Amino acid sequence: MFSNDLYSSYVFNRLFGKKSYIKEPIMKWKESENDFQIKLEMPGISKDDLNITYEKETVHVKAEKSDNDNFYFYEKYVFVPDINENTIEAKIENGILTVTLTKKEELKPKRIEIK
Repeated sequence: MFSNDLYSSYVFNRLFGKKSYIKEPIMKWKESENDFQIKLEMPGISKDDLNITYEKETVHVKAEKSDNDNFYFYEKYVFVPDINENTIEAKIENGILTVTLTKKEELKPKRIEIK
């Protein structure tokens, strides 16, 4: 289903004859003991084309590129509230965007000593 922003952009471009590509990148998600990680395949997208924000347990990823072939992508990913907001990292390398969200200590597994 289209988000309002994505759908509005798509309709506007179709009505006014702009060439527009809306592409859903391949997304992989994983959880480890220490963090959550989102990986998105975004070939041809640079860090200047990206806007990533974190607000209210939600990561918003927006990619927009205007050249001969317009590209627009927006998605949000909701996480548990126990994310350490100060340690969120994002990098794009070889067409792969990686967003890493570190868990707060209270969410990490605790080893129980056996007596």
